[in-house]
Amino acid sequence: SDEYPMFNSIVSTYLQQGFSISTFQQFTGGMGDVEKANLALKMNSLEDMIENKAQRDLLPKIISQKGSFLINGLKHEVGIYDFDDFLYYYIEDHAFQTIALDSVANALYKDYEVDMYSFLESLNTKGSIPKFLMSSATFFESRDEYGPIYIVRFKMTNNGDVKGLVNVSFRMGGGFGGGGENEERILSFEAGETKEVQLVLFEQPRLMTVNTLVSENIPSSFSVFLRNATRLGKGTFEEYENIVSVPVMLESESELVIDNEHEGFSVHVETNESKLKKYLEDRKEEEEIGYGSVSGRYTPNRWKPVAHTAFYGESVRSAWYVRGGNGNSYVTWQAPLKDKGFYDIYTYIPVSAMLGRSGGDRGRGSGQGGQRDGQSGDRGRGGGGGPSFADGGTDYHYFIYHGIEKEEVEYVLSNEQLEGWNKLGTFFLEDDSIKIQLTNQSSGNRVFADAIKLVKRENQ
Repeated sequence: SDEYPMFNSIVSTYLQQGFSISTFQQFTGGMGDVEKANLALKMNSLEDMIENKAQRDLLPKIISQKGSFLINGLKHEVGIYDFDDFLYYYIEDHAFQTIALDSVANALYKDYEVDMYSFLESLNTKGSIPKFLMSSATFFESRDEYGPIYIVRFKMTNNGDVKGLVNVSFRMGGGFGGGGENEERILSFEAGETKEVQLVLFEQPRLMTVNTLVSENIPSSFSVFLRNATRLGKGTFEEYENIVSVPVMLESESELVIDNEHEGFSVHVETNESKLKKYLEDRKEEEEIGYGSVSGRYTPNRWKPVAHTAFYGESVRSAWYVRGGNGNSYVTWQAPLKDKGFYDIYTYIPVSAMLGRSGGDRGRGSGQGGQRDGQSGDRGRGGGGGPSFADGGTDYHYFIYHGIEKEEVEYVLSNEQLEGWNKLGTFFLEDDSIKIQLTNQSSGNRVFADAIKLVKRENQ
């Protein structure tokens, strides 16, 4: 096809080796070839990438990404086995002939009333790709007349300008050492569409992995452990994908969140590095694409952007981190304020990205740390011999600017650190804007800067 030149490569690759979807999240974070290909697709049209010699190395992965999107989208509409039967029989019936794309599309529509072109248009989106935002998943256990059943519910929005697909896979009993089976579902979202989803399983799932395939999401896949199911009464449950009008939102109207991806975030660095070392560091950063991963062996001397599913974020879950130092570099969160008054200020602590070897003086972490938000998630202590929280005892130094004052808040991470929002304190803010800084000053190995949240107290 001249209009969709990638279609021939996609069909050829699928017939020879198929397209596999990763059902395992890379827990170290960062950007793999999938994320790099998606980032390139976001910033460039396919034609531009073919002409750009520097990006041609990504073309095989892009063909794989686009092919996986197209084939799985058609399987979702037609049926997994029905689509394979259709494709093989159609090619067999037209062997040694030139096959026009219109002929394939018309035959598919005639047999299954599926419009192939609605998916083919995603191959030539000229830089537009989907962008997903998902709510927290809820996990339930019930019974029917045959035995136990398990229900997973969540809400998801495609904030992108084109259609998108999501692969949801479940790792069943058997643990990470093997023995467990996988179940998969393919979900389709039009541009701007929000769905409430219920998935039903007849074997207990341990882990749910959501792969957004071709999307702006970084990382492109993330995993959720399914523990402590809420028990429901005996009944019959069906899977559904209901379109709703209210999109997924990470914060409420009463909250102000400043993420490191927002315009109000900035990084300030003062360094005593030699000119040669600074030059080499700058060259290294220029050669890197996007976001790095959190390393348990090496922590950068200068603030570095990293991606991990534990970080706060909408389509991009990222943060910055740096080696603990003397306070000569810092990050800043700034945003306008609508009203003056008392505000509770929280910092986001990505515990799941901080597992592994110790990052500081563990002896200092025996206390309770700073004040913590009771609505935060899991504790940071590893269990059952698994990885433990590595940064217990690490001290963070924040500066809250309000009025003409600058107030320092020392927050010490606890060995029982809560994942997510942790409270720094309550402050009276009377200016029309807020500024908060976090320095690299710490006796620990590293400092993470992710997001800040302000919640206005009423009637004070």
